[in-house]
Amino acid sequence: MTGASRTLSKGRLVLFSVLTTVLVLGAVNAVIEHLGRTGRLDLHRPDDGVQFVEEDLLEHGPDDTWTTTAYARELMLPSSFARTKGDGWRMFVLGGSFSLGSPYSHQEDGRETPGGISSFLRARLQARFPDRTMEVVNLGAGGEGSQRVRRITEEVLPYEPDALFVATCNNEGASPPSAMREYLHTLGGYRLMTQLLAPSEDLTGRELHTVQESQVKDLRDQFRDNLESIAQQTAAARVPLLLATLPTNLRYQGWSMSPFADGADITLQVTREEESPCVAKGKQAFEEGRWSEAIEALSTCEDVGEALRWIGLSMIELGRVQQGKALLEQSVELLPRNRCRPSFNLAIRQVAAAHPHIVLVDLQGAAERAAQDGIPGHDLFLDFCHLNWRGYAAMALEIETALLRSGLIEQGQTPPSIDELAERFGMAGIEQMDRVRSARWD
Repeated sequence: MTGASRTLSKGRLVLFSVLTTVLVLGAVNAVIEHLGRTGRLDLHRPDDGVQFVEEDLLEHGPDDTWTTTAYARELMLPSSFARTKGDGWRMFVLGGSFSLGSPYSHQEDGRETPGGISSFLRARLQARFPDRTMEVVNLGAGGEGSQRVRRITEEVLPYEPDALFVATCNNEGASPPSAMREYLHTLGGYRLMTQLLAPSEDLTGRELHTVQESQVKDLRDQFRDNLESIAQQTAAARVPLLLATLPTNLRYQGWSMSPFADGADITLQVTREEESPCVAKGKQAFEEGRWSEAIEALSTCEDVGEALRWIGLSMIELGRVQQGKALLEQSVELLPRNRCRPSFNLAIRQVAAAHPHIVLVDLQGAAERAAQDGIPGHDLFLDFCHLNWRGYAAMALEIETALLRSGLIEQGQTPPSIDELAERFGMAGIEQMDRVRSARWD
């Protein structure tokens, strides 16, 4: 054979080069991902963790279980459930920190502590059916919005849920990533490259509330698209979906995390917002009990969303409750501060009504029924969007009622009351903010 006959053609040379490059890059990526899984490389940035599902959330665990992966535990509580469900009953709880049970539970604790929705719901369901395994698997994650919840839905549907509970709406504001960007974030090599080329910024001084990157209409359309995707996924899998409206702290006044003086370390964690001089003048009049003067002063402010908040609160003090509530809802629409906008709750109701397999769980309505004058405030909330344990317990009861009403569970035995569960959980100290004081908000 001559030397010329052994020379590769230009086309084959290009193909050989491409295949070699792909194989080498694939091998390098596999090594990087292995180093990431074993903890020898940190491939995850905080901002990416609330937007993407970059790795598997569940893996084979000990004793014939599925358990959350090390990656999942960066944002979620450690969870474990049986690989063989048998005659057991299983529901996944998805959503942001509201679903997680913040501030009572935090992933860094390494366990789920009582106080959130899942803890009360799980205890009551297990008491109803003591001879049957009733799994309420908490896969809530702080800071995530509906785009990531949509992806988590894809991940958990193969694990035989009898129902999926989704409460998402509080962290809307980020523009959705492209399909290509989502795919690239599943590659360890790409994540390492972004770590090296664009390292995580210092979170000190970062705006606490979700930055609103798009117009409200665009955000609402994206939100509705995510809900529709979740609805279609669950319908295709024949899994009933419990879709929740979210309660809103309409009476929220502070810039700080909590209004409670004995939660001083949290109160000092300000949201880094600055009020305009006009709003500051009206706010001072409100705080001094000069509510009519506050309304007059605030009516001239250009910062409409913030002015509406203090006008609404002033009207409530003057006994004009329904007018005040309407203005507070308008304020939340303009300045959500991680809360669910009223128009987004409306979108939740509309999507639920359009799909026969969806059970609407009206947590917004439940909170309003439990609140003074129908306007939720710090009788239920610890801050702008996180409930106290009594508020979370009320939400758990609403979910349980929806399960019974829809026939997803039967009556079973009589469960313990919330007060009985609170005593069993040792909630008395938590009511004095002892547990909340140790919450790690950042």
